[in-house]
Amino acid sequence: MEKPPALENDSVVLKLISDGERYSPWNDQDLCKVLRIKEEFQVYCVYRDAIKTI
Repeated sequence: MEKPPALENDSVVLKLISDGERYSPWNDQDLCKVLRIKEEFQVYCVYRDAIKTI
């Protein structure tokens, strides 16, 4: 069974900036706490693909 993506994945880094404060939640529970703290977020997604060597 395939696992859903999680913030704990080593290839994913989530960084949030709101009102000059920076947040970098390391797991799903931390992300939920951050989203409850602020009433309004502007969300920008930047995807960076890591170069993998074989």
